[in-house]
Amino acid sequence: KDTPAAAVNLKTGAGGDAFAAWAGAQGDGELPGPYALARADATTLTDSPLQTPSLMSLASLRALEAEMDGAALDPRRFRGNFWIDGAEPWAELGWAGRELAIGDVRLRVLEPIERCVATAANPETGLRDANPLLPLKRLHGRPLFGMLVEIVAGGELRPGMNVRAMDA
Repeated sequence: KDTPAAAVNLKTGAGGDAFAAWAGAQGDGELPGPYALARADATTLTDSPLQTPSLMSLASLRALEAEMDGAALDPRRFRGNFWIDGAEPWAELGWAGRELAIGDVRLRVLEPIERCVATAANPETGLRDANPLLPLKRLHGRPLFGMLVEIVAGGELRPGMNVRAMDA
């Protein structure tokens, strides 16, 4: 939809109200309001109580697309921080407890990410146009995609760097 941009101060009540009105106008009445901006200053809103980055696999994404009859899924649906390629599809789901290295960066793999309905939304339009949850449930018993990781040691990252398992 071609609507003008909005510039508001979200730290003020008036700015929050203006943003809610602007956001509500984007849906063409598909999801009628009223809309309000909710504040969650004491917490963050994530898929997990763990506040950690995530590791995603492009091979697993391609396997999921094949399960969905070749539907192209934009990786942004999954809000991944680290995207890797070259491992077998779904291999990352078995990496809990392992440590990975990307250059000097060390990541400890924690646990699989159970996905929510937000993955059904097209990141370009915001509209629900695919449902990856159903094939993920068929494949794994739960809608799992990606792994939560903990940064053990920091360093510089660049696209194309190799990932290696520290215990391999």
